[in-house]
Amino acid sequence: MEYSVITQILKHATLAPEAKALTIVEQSGRETTLNYQGLLNESRGWADSLVRLGAEKGDLVFLLMDNLVQLVPLFLGTTMLGALPAILPLSVTGNSQAAHQALRDRFKLNNARFLVTTPKLKESLAPFFRAISSKIVTAEEIVPQNALHLDIESFIAECDIAETAFVQYSSGTTGVPKGLMVTQYALYQQVNRYAKAIDLQPEDVSVSWSPLYHDQGLVSNLLMPLSQGIHSVLMSPRTWLRKPVTFFQAIDRHQGSISRWPNFGFLYMASRVTDEQMDGLSLKTLRLIANSGEPITPDAWLTFRKRFESFGLTDNVMNGSFGMAENCLCVAISPQKTPLREETLSMRAINKDGIAQLQQKDSAGSQTFVSCGKALEGTTICIFDENGQVRPDRLIGEIGIKGDCLITRSYPDQNLPQSDFYNGFYRTGDMGYLADGWLTVTGRKKDIIIIGGNNINPEQVERSAAAIPGIRAGRLVALGLPDEQLGTEKLIVVCELNDNNNDIKIRVQRELQEKVQKEISVWVKQVLFREKGWIEKTTSGKLSRNRSRNKLLGEISEASNAVCDSNSP
Repeated sequence: MEYSVITQILKHATLAPEAKALTIVEQSGRETTLNYQGLLNESRGWADSLVRLGAEKGDLVFLLMDNLVQLVPLFLGTTMLGALPAILPLSVTGNSQAAHQALRDRFKLNNARFLVTTPKLKESLAPFFRAISSKIVTAEEIVPQNALHLDIESFIAECDIAETAFVQYSSGTTGVPKGLMVTQYALYQQVNRYAKAIDLQPEDVSVSWSPLYHDQGLVSNLLMPLSQGIHSVLMSPRTWLRKPVTFFQAIDRHQGSISRWPNFGFLYMASRVTDEQMDGLSLKTLRLIANSGEPITPDAWLTFRKRFESFGLTDNVMNGSFGMAENCLCVAISPQKTPLREETLSMRAINKDGIAQLQQKDSAGSQTFVSCGKALEGTTICIFDENGQVRPDRLIGEIGIKGDCLITRSYPDQNLPQSDFYNGFYRTGDMGYLADGWLTVTGRKKDIIIIGGNNINPEQVERSAAAIPGIRAGRLVALGLPDEQLGTEKLIVVCELNDNNNDIKIRVQRELQEKVQKEISVWVKQVLFREKGWIEKTTSGKLSRNRSRNKLLGEISEASNAVCDSNSP
């Protein structure tokens, strides 16, 4: 099959079998490296094991593990077989019966045939799967044993470009994650166009800590490099979070040059990696980090660059980008060797009139936004009003996309609803504007808070408040709750603090209310403080305002019921 990422990987295994394909960095610091022939052999072995287990073409196979040495060739082997791999985050199992039952229900709903997981998870999940036909096995139980007799080439030759390569579950930022059926053709177009957009070179080396259950990790940091014959160095998010300098050590050791991760990673590393840890390390080979997966803040790159410039980090390494699973990965990206494009906008004009009106930097009532770049080749971006009419430059509306990387079907083989489209353009649910072809994202449509007729985007509030000392990085959420007295919504901010000292709480509340009032011209009615881990996030690390809001409403309801009970005779 011509339009296949797997075909491209097979080609590299034939033309350059000894070239480095994959290096896995484990928590212990141990590294496992496979060349292209070795990776192909490992993948064939796992495919053969799945056939022996009874897997067939078209079967949905859930992969629930974080051992990358097993996970990567298992994923590739499942794809080579013509079965449909779907990588799930370990967090879906949770620690409760409800979480286990929810996972079982997802299996039943999607008619999955197999779950490959860890011994510990198999033991805890087995009681919940006895009544369904899906098989739960551990990777250790089906590890390849010997000769690889499976004729992978014949499987691939029989594939059609419209067939599904794998199932990618969306992060579920505003709702239940859906299993997107990523076609061979859409994936092929995405990886090749993304490689062109970042000017990928044969000597490039990709280094990543992004999770493979997310399109950012799977497509940009694994499948794209492998399809282009590039060396990919991977570590798990857990490895990186526990010791973030591991990423820089991999950059230095392997001459890493490209990566892609979300905005919070820049600030996390700038605050967690010490000079002592960086001693002897060089970042001079690092030429590109695409910032994607969450809103880009102007302080992220500035803080990161200043922190690590003495270790060889050069300017213009960070590229703005906008992506989503529904487009396989990338929708827009900044042109290479172009400085970040920042625009300072009037918050009053945004919230009241929906206009991206330029202001002087740091002027009162303004915020600075970072552009995500221009549309990826083959993708078209339009901005729509609430009636589905196209909006001109600098008018804010819902971002719509179309192109040959767009995924239009969800598992099991259902078209995405017509309500998700405007005239053939997929409605992303993100708000933003275009200016001279550059896309800037301003927030999420479903999260907008309406106060007195003004549309307040919670991301603007969170961005304003995030710089206040004492608030845990990334652990702040702005929510709208009904204001029954005024018949509108009221703005609530929930924070997690580094230190829950009462004096700190008083200071944070005062500074937060004053800063948001000054910058956005809206009053924060309440600032609430919760324990670490209270704020809900999606599997990709984004804020889940919907779940946090429901959680808070549940607490309010419980408190109200408790008051009623105490007043009962």
